[in-house]
Amino acid sequence: FIDREYRTVAEPHGRAIDGFAMGGWGCLSVAFRNPEKFCAVVSYGGALSIGPTGRNYRDAAHHAEHDPNALARAKAGAIRDALRIRVVCGEDDEKWYPSNVKFKDLLAELKIPCDWVPVKGVGHDTK
Repeated sequence: FIDREYRTVAEPHGRAIDGFAMGGWGCLSVAFRNPEKFCAVVSYGGALSIGPTGRNYRDAAHHAEHDPNALARAKAGAIRDALRIRVVCGEDDEKWYPSNVKFKDLLAELKIPCDWVPVKGVGHDTK
């Protein structure tokens, strides 16, 4: 839709995606499901410990199809080969900082390069 409706560079080197909070989770999900379509992804304060809830997912398997943690494990090679990844999170973000650290550590374990940017004195805030 975007390439059809707007002037774009309709190739992976012309596409990056980013998001904040649930959008951080979402942009990682989209990029990890489609690493061949993007060159970079940035998550800011990503809600990276969202679990399968009845409201959002049919079941745990459906959740795993979208969860960046599960996708990193399932598509490590494709993600490693295609995407530049940056994860930014405020150190004072009590709710999401621990899951962002855990996600960063998972990427390191899978040997997926990630630019990790912890931000001192910042909570779950875009300012």
